Amino acid sequence: MIETIHKAISAINGVVWGWPMLGLLLGTHVFLTIRLKFIQKYTFKALKLAVKKDKNAPGDVSQFVVLSTLLAATL
Repeated sequence: MIETIHKAISAINGVVWGWPMLGLLLGTHVFLTIRLKFIQKYTFKALKLAVKKDKNAPGDVSQFVVLSTLLAATL
């Protein structure tokens, strides 16, 4: 009984995590890249703004502290 379930799960695993999943992932990436107007081009700018201290910004908390707190709360 367990061996039959194991074979069935292995067969499904082979189909799902093969070429169909690769095609779905690649297709989703291309779709979202076009739909969001190539948002990846702003990645390095966003990282730079997250860790650079802005002297003219109001408030006592730096951008890096906010980013760290947000990531800690998310995890």
